[in-house]
Amino acid sequence: MALRPGLAIISSFTYALYTLACPLERYNPRNFAIIVLLVAIYFHRFDHLSPDHQLNIIFAHALLLWLLHLIHILFIRRDDGIIPSDLPSSYRRAYKTIFNPRGINTSWAIITTTTSPPPPEPKKPLHPVTSNPSAPPSPRVAFLFAQSLIILCRYLSLSFFHQASSALLLLAAPSSPPPDSNSTSSLLPWSTRTHLTLSFFLHNYLLLCSLHEICSLVFVSLLNLDEPHEWPPLYGSIQSAYTIRRFWREFWHRGGYTSLKGIGGGVGGWIWDVLYPYPSYSGSRNQNQRGDDDQKGELGRRAGDQAKRRGDRDGKGKKSTEKEKEKGKLSARKAVEISVAFAVSGLIQVVMDWKGGRCNAWASGEFYFVQPVGIVVEEVVMGVWGRIIRGRAAAKFGTKLGRMERAVGYLWVWGWFWWWYPRRTALEIECLRKALSV
Repeated sequence: MALRPGLAIISSFTYALYTLACPLERYNPRNFAIIVLLVAIYFHRFDHLSPDHQLNIIFAHALLLWLLHLIHILFIRRDDGIIPSDLPSSYRRAYKTIFNPRGINTSWAIITTTTSPPPPEPKKPLHPVTSNPSAPPSPRVAFLFAQSLIILCRYLSLSFFHQASSALLLLAAPSSPPPDSNSTSSLLPWSTRTHLTLSFFLHNYLLLCSLHEICSLVFVSLLNLDEPHEWPPLYGSIQSAYTIRRFWREFWHRGGYTSLKGIGGGVGGWIWDVLYPYPSYSGSRNQNQRGDDDQKGELGRRAGDQAKRRGDRDGKGKKSTEKEKEKGKLSARKAVEISVAFAVSGLIQVVMDWKGGRCNAWASGEFYFVQPVGIVVEEVVMGVWGRIIRGRAAAKFGTKLGRMERAVGYLWVWGWFWWWYPRRTALEIECLRKALSV
């Protein structure tokens, strides 16, 4: 039963290697359409790849993120340093590109999740020398032992979490079913919401990190295709997640962050340029629109002359106002790009829930669709706080203010996810009730 999806996925990987290894075929849309067709064939029977349904779901989800990565490097970045040039073989370079969604050792790498390459190994002497028993082990051997120990610890932690969460759910289970209500928030008690939110953080963290480390052992220690520094941690530091934006940017897994950011910037920037076709305050210009730039420059000079005639004071005030307006436009453009990225991520989750047989596939999509709202809200609040209130608070609390701000930020992030993530389960319960009542 696993033969058809297995052949489809191997064929898609092989054809993608061929496409990126051949410069004349690299940006041909027909080749990408063939890859999409092979992935669609895999998705038709994706649940037959292995006996574990959850593992099949995770692999299928990763495959969709891989398609986003191909879109990012083939149609958005194109020749902008997407393929490392320091590798001798074209297929080796293609391999380091299509299976490298984080862009490690490339010009478009995410700085917060990459590590610097280790120093070059010393040259071997011409004449063999006797081995030194006290010499440190090779990086690959040390990597093998370290990753194996980490995988064992994660497995024990995951088993303990499953047992503890099951016991807590039995203790917190209500004696009677919750009242029927039109509000989905009343379907789940606070204890269940807390458990689901913790599962979102801990279960996903432990499970995905374990799979990531198992894959690192396969590609570094068994297949010898990668180096240890090319498999940095999948997640960032939880200490950095004191805002919703930093939660997704600094802490959450890096599997699709670079691709989603690139697609959000490309598609979202195009949408913004269609809605507001003017250059931004950042000074970026389109070299193909010199006539428009000259016209806008003439309008700018006229505006400057008028400001001078009204007085230097009024002119400076107008420049400051214009600068604030342009900054606001950049913030709005960034909000559009973030919204596109989360919309794509939500649609991927909707597809996976639909293929996984959930009653309400849009419930997971809603969770991702509302994330830009939380980011915009916190940006507005932090802007008002920084410009109006923070100065007086700093004079009162001194150095303690930074720790207080972080504490409030952690509570805000926890409250946001505590409210929104369990709604997925609540909407699923409501959908099942309606289906059973028919």
